[in-house]
Amino acid sequence: ERDREREREREKERERERALALEKEGERARESEREREREKAKEWERARKREEEASRSAALEAERRASAERAQREREQSLREARQRAAAGRAARLLQRAWRRRVQNGSARGDALRDAARQGEQRKALAARTLVAAAQSRAQRRRLREAEAEAAAAAAAEARAKEAAAAQRALEREQAAAAAVLHRGASMMLVATARRKAEARQKLERACATRIQASMRGWCVRETWPALINAKQHFEFPKRLEDLVITMPNGAARLGPKARADLAFVVATLKRDRKLRVRVLGSTKHTEPPPLGAQRAAAVRAFLLSHEVLRSQLRAESAAAPTVGGIRDAGAATVTFRVLQGLFLPRPLTFAHSEAEVLPPRAEEMLAKVVATLAAHPQLGLVVEGHAEPTETAPHALSARRAATVLKWLRAHGCTAAVSTFSAGADCPIATTLTSQGRKHNRRIELQLRTFGPG
Repeated sequence: ERDREREREREKERERERALALEKEGERARESEREREREKAKEWERARKREEEASRSAALEAERRASAERAQREREQSLREARQRAAAGRAARLLQRAWRRRVQNGSARGDALRDAARQGEQRKALAARTLVAAAQSRAQRRRLREAEAEAAAAAAAEARAKEAAAAQRALEREQAAAAAVLHRGASMMLVATARRKAEARQKLERACATRIQASMRGWCVRETWPALINAKQHFEFPKRLEDLVITMPNGAARLGPKARADLAFVVATLKRDRKLRVRVLGSTKHTEPPPLGAQRAAAVRAFLLSHEVLRSQLRAESAAAPTVGGIRDAGAATVTFRVLQGLFLPRPLTFAHSEAEVLPPRAEEMLAKVVATLAAHPQLGLVVEGHAEPTETAPHALSARRAATVLKWLRAHGCTAAVSTFSAGADCPIATTLTSQGRKHNRRIELQLRTFGPG
């Protein structure tokens, strides 16, 4: 058994050696294959270089041939011209010798006189033409000098006119600057006065809204209703969230490092209190396009959604153009937050599927209490916020019609407060869309108090 075991061990060792040898042989084969590939690549590179060198040599040879042909053609042309000049010279010399012979023989005396007369007439005509050309040249130079003088005078007049216009514009700018300084001072006084009044009104509205919310939710002050043992001391209002201002770059809607750091507080606040809902208001400067405000609000909303904030907690809007005392403010490239203070209703105000004209049962009873509340507090406003579910056709338009139906009912029953509508579409669900009950909760109307000015 031991011998057989040793034999098996030796067989295994031989198998391992054979496998190792085969592996080494394969590695050598692969290495030789790689070496052949490298040699082929080098050979191809050398062939390519030889082809490039041959093409360059052929191009140089063609260029040398072309230059040689051009030089040959130029030499032939110069040779032909020299031959033509030599032939013309020989013909002239032959004519001159013939003329001399005719003069010497006396047979061409009359022809010589006539030729001399013709040559004299030709010289006179040439002199006349020369005089006319000289006169024309002098007249042309005189006209050019006159045109240059007129152009210089016109340029000087234009320069004087430009200087006068520039002086007039400078005077107008100085006058406008002085008027702007006076107007700015008066406007700043009006704006400061109106801003102080608006801040005082907002403080009053905020306190009033807090009392209304506390009363409707049962969060009463102990001093007023001491019998309520479990009542809260006050209505908890997240003031730090509303004091936060996210600064954006001029003319852009991207978030910088500081803005992302500031939004970390918003993320923590909204994740700690999932019932807290805010309006994300994007503002613009007076020199920026108005759609940029909505883009900034959408960018902040997208950032918050990417950090696990619920869609039902966010409403992205564009802030209205800031006007104080009837004067347009300069504005700012910022994004601010306003906490939504919803009116508590005994039961949800929901609509049927794809329905926007018929109010749900017992909705009129709840809306009548809303009308009475707004009549008791005329300094408050209301936002009727319509919602829809994703399975409905055109959810934004449908939610807008639902909000308009509620607004129409409020107006028809004597509501004179400042009421506006907002269409959220299917962007802010509060329940799952996988069940009929959840979809019913999403087809809703929410009533939000507007207590923070026109924004």
